[in-house]
Amino acid sequence: MKTSSEWSFKSWLAKAKGVDLPVSSLLNDIFGDRDFPDTEDKEIMLEYLQKRKVDAATLDSFESVWSIYQSMK
Repeated sequence: MKTSSEWSFKSWLAKAKGVDLPVSSLLNDIFGDRDFPDTEDKEIMLEYLQKRKVDAATLDSFESVWSIYQSMK
């Protein structure tokens, strides 16, 4: 079984697709946008979300999910 350090942020996050969670809006923004950056650079992803003018709750979800992802590495 892979550890979180062997997954990219997007592949780690993909495990939550299809579940009814508070991060659903974030998941839709990431996986519904084929231009979403495929990177491990938090600032690039955050800037992209801000440029797309996502709501504050989605940005908060991103920050929370990113922190969890980093803590599991």
